[in-house]
Amino acid sequence: MRYQITLLNEPNQEISADLEDKDGKNIYVDFAFRTFSDGSLCANISFNGQVVRNGIICHNLMPLLPNNNYGGNFYFEDKFGNEDPDFENFNDRYMLVWDTEYTIS
Repeated sequence: MRYQITLLNEPNQEISADLEDKDGKNIYVDFAFRTFSDGSLCANISFNGQVVRNGIICHNLMPLLPNNNYGGNFYFEDKFGNEDPDFENFNDRYMLVWDTEYTIS
């Protein structure tokens, strides 16, 4: 399953989400996003209260979690092209997706 996580149209934000993994187990995720002066977007991710990523740069369609141990993965998807996400177009153009079928090969 693919789920879209709604973000604010702000350059720096912290959000939380309650989701399910591919086995139907509940998971709790905290995100902190920061936009740098060059427009690139950086994420910190905590998964069930444990930090799993700090300072990962967000690119279109690139996984945000480091491996397949989480029952899915997060990524940004540009609905209208192949650009990296920017906060001004969150949700309208750039979706943050939780994809339970995503695997890193």
